[in-house]
Amino acid sequence: MSSVDDLFSAAQSLGPDERWQLANRLWDSMTPDQWPAPPAAELQLVRQRSQQHDQAQADAVPWTEVQALLRRRVGDDA
Repeated sequence: MSSVDDLFSAAQSLGPDERWQLANRLWDSMTPDQWPAPPAAELQLVRQRSQQHDQAQADAVPWTEVQALLRRRVGDDA
């Protein structure tokens, strides 16, 4: 059994909140240059949507509208 398997088994004994805390701490411990590369299909989708936007084939929503919508959804009126 690998050390990753051992750690995973140990983490399974934690409660849900503790597992979330562990997952967040592990993610936060990585610098952006250590993040995995997005899958090729996701990169292709980004390229496609960017091209559609550049050709005015896709509707764009201003950031201020997106931000206001997100704040309403989470109940943050700041």
